Amino acid sequence: MILLILIVMFLLIMTKLADVVSTLQKMGHYSQEANPLTRKLMEKFGSKGAIWMVFGVSLGIIAVTTFFALQGLNFFRYVYVVFGVFVSLVQAVAAVANWTGRANGITRAVMCVYGGFRRWDVG
Repeated sequence: MILLILIVMFLLIMTKLADVVSTLQKMGHYSQEANPLTRKLMEKFGSKGAIWMVFGVSLGIIAVTTFFALQGLNFFRYVYVVFGVFVSLVQAVAAVANWTGRANGITRAVMCVYGGFRRWDVG
């Protein structure tokens, strides 16, 4: 189980890095960012600064959750693995969508969720 947790940690880091690199390479303007929180950070800190800031926060979250998964009960370990694989999948398809310039089923679903958040988007 420990090896599986470490593999999921690696997947989370690598797919987030792929998302970061693809966003840096393909995004022309921060208005193209789907995530409203990240878009606000990009307005304030610039696209590159915000993207690397989000990556740093992601690494912190991955480190903390991995630590607790390694120390925790089996139930938390299973939750970590399942949720981590799901997040890795979403990050990977986001990177592919960035590189190809074409949305896919998962990125379209995420866009619908973010579209619902825009009702509360002030500014």
